Amino acid sequence: MSVKRKSKKQKEKKLPKLNKALQGFDIFLDEFGRVKTNENLDHINNFLNQNLVDLKLEEKALKEENAKIKTSGKTKKK
Repeated sequence: MSVKRKSKKQKEKKLPKLNKALQGFDIFLDEFGRVKTNENLDHINNFLNQNLVDLKLEEKALKEENAKIKTSGKTKKK
C-alpha cells in the first residue's frame, strides 16, 4: 500500500464561511486550555442573541403554555 501525501495546496487551512458581522473573528485555545479570541465577548453574545434561537428557552415556553392550556380546560365536578 502506498501512502498518499498531501500537496501544499491541500495543507493550506481553509477558512469557514462566516456571517459578514463576524469577518475577522478568530477563536482558539491557548496552551493551558483557555479560550482566546480577538473579539469582545459582549460583541459575540449580542451577535448570538440577535441571530440564534435558544432552543431550551423555546421548549420551556412551550411547556409552560401547554400546562396553562391543560389547567384552564379542566372543570371542577360537584
